[in-house]
Amino acid sequence: MESFGVLKLLFAMASMALVPFLFVMITCFTKIVIVLFILRNAMGVQQAPPNLVIYGITFLLTIFIWMPVGQQIAERIEQHSPSLESIDGWKIALEQALPPVKGFIGRHVNEKELAFFSQSAAKLWQVEENTAQIENHILILVPAFVISELSAAFEIGFLLYLPFLLIDLVVSNILLAMGSMMVSPVMIALPVKLFLFVSVDGWSRLMQSVIESYTG
Repeated sequence: MESFGVLKLLFAMASMALVPFLFVMITCFTKIVIVLFILRNAMGVQQAPPNLVIYGITFLLTIFIWMPVGQQIAERIEQHSPSLESIDGWKIALEQALPPVKGFIGRHVNEKELAFFSQSAAKLWQVEENTAQIENHILILVPAFVISELSAAFEIGFLLYLPFLLIDLVVSNILLAMGSMMVSPVMIALPVKLFLFVSVDGWSRLMQSVIESYTG
């Protein structure tokens, strides 16, 4: 009995260690945090906002967006009331948590990435299941979803970079035409970029756009 208790403790500790990894992989955390870091680099403000603030904003937005999925998981587990003191109970809880997670991922995964991983899995795993069954496998959905989120994040980052890059070019050309070679373009461009971003209500618009990308 004592050895079984130690095994349960080790299993619980291993499960807890996987929670941050799963949180990043199956939620919108990856997309949001990359967009915010790219925005900070594009503005050229170095450590403002600091990393702690960026991670905090990302965490709060992720919880806000993922709240319906979490509620569905809690309701499904509560209906079956599995005992988490046994391996079978954890298995039941995992089985009840998977459908809402798959539903969220399936709504936001890129079909091209999903098709690639499905075809690759059919060859690597040597399975004879139909395409629909393979595509619904969690080991297919998660990597396809992660790649989709990365692609979407860098697309947004590229669009964010363009206006700031334009400001840098304009300021550099103006200083060059004035012969002000000793003045750093960064010193002039930075306040202009900050003014532009604040004047168009950039933070609010960006956060709203990110949230709305998951409401469709």
